[in-house]
Order: sequence, then C-alpha cells, then structure tokens
Amino acid sequence: MRLDNEYVSRYRTLPAASYTEELSEKAIPYLPHCRIGRDGDTGGENGIHTGADHFFLSTPMHYHPEAEILYVVSGEWQYRTASAKRFCTATAGDLVFFLPYEPHETAIRAGGGGYVTRCICFDTGLLAAVPGGQGAQLAEGLAGGGILTPSGQPLHITKEEDADGSLRRAFDGMLSALDAPGECEELMFFGALCTMFGILRQGGRFDAFTGAADVGHGDTSVPDRRFARSVIDYTEAHYAEHLTTAAVSAALNYSEAYFCRMFRRIFHLCYSDYVSRLRVAKVRPLLGTMSVTAAAVACGFTHMSRFSKVFRQYTGLSPTEYRKLLKKEE
Repeated sequence: MRLDNEYVSRYRTLPAASYTEELSEKAIPYLPHCRIGRDGDTGGENGIHTGADHFFLSTPMHYHPEAEILYVVSGEWQYRTASAKRFCTATAGDLVFFLPYEPHETAIRAGGGGYVTRCICFDTGLLAAVPGGQGAQLAEGLAGGGILTPSGQPLHITKEEDADGSLRRAFDGMLSALDAPGECEELMFFGALCTMFGILRQGGRFDAFTGAADVGHGDTSVPDRRFARSVIDYTEAHYAEHLTTAAVSAALNYSEAYFCRMFRRIFHLCYSDYVSRLRVAKVRPLLGTMSVTAAAVACGFTHMSRFSKVFRQYTGLSPTEYRKLLKKEE
C-alpha cells in the first residue's frame, strides 16, 4: 500500500513524521506469511524452499515520497526492496535507510519473541537547506536512487558499525524533536538530521547516498520498481471496485501472464491476497464509525461470509469483535 497520505496526516510544522511498530508473539501468527530460504532468497516465483524459514510479513510492499530511517529496537527484522530478490536481516541497534518512492517490505521470523522498530520519514528537501551545497547534493542523491547498494538493498548500518552510538543518538534526537511540542521542533529536528548525515559522511558513507540512480543495480531493477509502483498506485485507487488480474493487467498495459509472474516474484503472494490485505487495512478504521456491512461494502467486499473469514485471517478477530474493541478504546 502507498503510505504517503498517512504520513502527511501526521505532519505538524515540518514535513517529517515518526511511528513505532510493536508486535507481540501473540499477534504474529495472524500476519500474512511466506516461506523464505535460510539465505534470504525468495526462491523464484513461489518462495518455497526445502528447509525454508517461516516468515510473517509485518509491513506489506509499499512506498512513499519521503525517505525512511528504520531503527530496530528489539527482535530480528527482515527487509527487502522491490529491486532485490533476497531479504536482509536487521537486528537490535541496526539502522536501515530506505529511498523515497522505493517499494519495500519488512518481515519477521516466526518464534523469535517480541519485535519493536521505530521509523522516521522525512522530506529529503529538508537537507537542501544545508549551506555549502553539501545538503543539495545529498538531497539529490537520496531522491535519485543513490541510497541503494549494488545488490538493490538500502543502506544498512549495523550496531557494530555505530560502536560509539553517535548515529543512535542522532536518531533519538530526531524522535525527540518530533515528539516535542513548541517552537523549537524545527531547529531540533534539523540539527539532529544534519548531525546524522554529517556522521555518515565523516565515516565514508556519504558516497553511498550520492551515486547515480540505478548504477550497479542491473537493468532488471528499474522495471521491477516501476511495476511495483504502478500496481500499488492502481490498487490503492480502485480497491473498492471489483478487481481481477485480467482487468488490472489490461489497465496497466501488461499481458495477464506477465502481470501474474512479475507480481508473485516481487510481492511473494498472489494479487487476490494482496487486494484482500489492502481492503482489510482500509476497513479497520471504518468499523469505528460505520456498521460492519457498510464498511465492508465501502472497501470492496461483496460477500459478508468471505469478508469475515478474511478479516479474521489478518487480524485474529471477527469484524464485530474488532468493532467492539474500537468502541471500548474510545
């Protein structure tokens, strides 16, 4: 799903927002899952391996116009971009930097306990204000694709590489600024942001952000990203309608066979499952103000029995139980 509107809704006085994702062991089995090889390979079209690890997708394939910095607080997280065939692992203390408009997803390994990540998304145009031209160069690199490594994965700084904790402190400073009310929010955030990228440049990481777009990624990364973004955009705009692979592939000017093959290779699930997940995500907030039937119909569900089954599959609760939970929280 495309998350730009969700982030924009959290903006206050500057184009940046933060969120925390916390998953307990109890909630994990209800997440959509896939099987991935122990080396992180997705295993071709169906993602099935002999001796594969069982992963649960915590954040589905999505993108947004902001750059994103993900910090792993606890647990073991897997991440992957649409340009890469393999998942990589980030553990507690690691930082991962995602490109603007780069489709990406995260997953977690079954049976690993609780998991917590904190994320900050920000408009890269903020960096253009840095004097001396360095900020403009960095902002251009971020927007142009320089943040991806040759394998197609984003820049990953491990806890060991940040041995003195300076990047962690800069990240915490950005978080504190976003959480702090008052007139100093902009100065605090901008100062911490500049500190973070100054440390990266000082440590020789600056070049990773200023490379030419798509250099070293191979010719396959560009169509993969373009395909992922086109599917995400179209589905986001039409999820309340009747969607079939034949209709969507025709609307996007792909053959149905090519569409299905590319979709499963990039998203690791069939298109109908992807649509169901998106519809459940859209219907959940509506259950607080609408009847179950009205909310389901508004999000494209035409059969209530199917809706109830899918909703429970992805949330662990029936729509009615979830609605009561929302009312109780209010």
